[in-house]
Amino acid sequence: MDASTRTPPLSRGLRPDRSACVHVSSRFLPAWPPMNLPGKSRIPKRRWLLLAGLAAGGGLLLAYALSGDKTDGQANAGKVPPLVELVSSEVADLPHIVEAQGHVVPINEVEVRPQIDGTVSTLNFGEGQDVTAGQLLFVLDAGDAPALVRQARAKYEQTTAELAEARRNHARSQELVASKYISPSALDAAASKVEVLKAQQQAAQAEIESSQVKAGYTRIVAPISGRAGAVSVRRGALVRPSDAVSLVRIVQMDPIAVEFSVPERELAALTHALGNGEAEVTAETGNGAMQGTIVFTDNTIDPTTGTIRLKAQFDNPEHRLWPGGFVRLRVAAGLKRDAVVLPPQALLEGPEGHFVYQVDAQGKVHARPVNFAGVQDGVAVVTGLEAGESIVAEGNQSIREGMTVRTRSASGSAAP
Repeated sequence: MDASTRTPPLSRGLRPDRSACVHVSSRFLPAWPPMNLPGKSRIPKRRWLLLAGLAAGGGLLLAYALSGDKTDGQANAGKVPPLVELVSSEVADLPHIVEAQGHVVPINEVEVRPQIDGTVSTLNFGEGQDVTAGQLLFVLDAGDAPALVRQARAKYEQTTAELAEARRNHARSQELVASKYISPSALDAAASKVEVLKAQQQAAQAEIESSQVKAGYTRIVAPISGRAGAVSVRRGALVRPSDAVSLVRIVQMDPIAVEFSVPERELAALTHALGNGEAEVTAETGNGAMQGTIVFTDNTIDPTTGTIRLKAQFDNPEHRLWPGGFVRLRVAAGLKRDAVVLPPQALLEGPEGHFVYQVDAQGKVHARPVNFAGVQDGVAVVTGLEAGESIVAEGNQSIREGMTVRTRSASGSAAP
């Protein structure tokens, strides 16, 4: 800086030179906007810098957005439509199969209880053992049962003797009436005594039989063949007919039954198949399938569930079905003719139900609602489609309504 432009130092106590002050301000202040000019608004420097920064940032964002839209448009323009595989819906005759969950129940089951009061003398079987009808299970202390039988027999013999004497008296009375030694009324009295003693003899005979039956209650035998459960008493226990717990429970294992329910809509086909002898039921067990026969159909549909109850019977010599267990059943209810079938992977499920995808002549995807009847023999059975309609079978998980796609048939040839 030369001497001509240097600002002279201010002397202490002297007024500064005005020309010097003006010269300094014009050198160090910006030329625009003018400061302290009449009629002009004054803008702070910090606010002006902020406005300038915002304007520059907005320009950059706009430029980035325009360049991004151009890039996305170029990418979408160059994207290849997805390739899907088409199959044709077919018509087939299939067995009408109804699947159900069954509950295994015994055909016969008995709770063995005592008929008289007594003490258990012997136990002649083991818990969980198979027993046959008539097999001796328990023996109770006979008590006075034999004495009651002897008493009844003695009374019968006494009555029989009295009856014999009355008959002899009646015969003599007939002879005396004929000889007119006694009156006819005496003959009538002898005849009446014979009739009374005959009735007493019959009562004595009934008393013998009753006492013998009660004495027989001391021997408790199995009423049916089956498997015995847990025994609730041991030797020496006092048992009564009024006891809340039975001595043992026996269930029949072979044959055995399975109860199950089917929807109301299946009743017509099932009834028709039962009438024609075409209904078959199969139980799926861990040791293989078992064939059975439907032996019971309820006479009322349950209004709360819309189902009807049935029962099937199975031969169970190997005890593969166990009472109280559950088993999967397949009921063949005749033949389902002209059923429309598809590959299972062609069927999709959305919020409004099942549907399939179809592709029009322009390659646009359209959703087609269908009713799903179940998977049978490896194919999906549907209604709402005709035979020979083209359906997307592969690649339908990555497409949506209105999308443009490329197609190929199941043989592998692709369409442009």
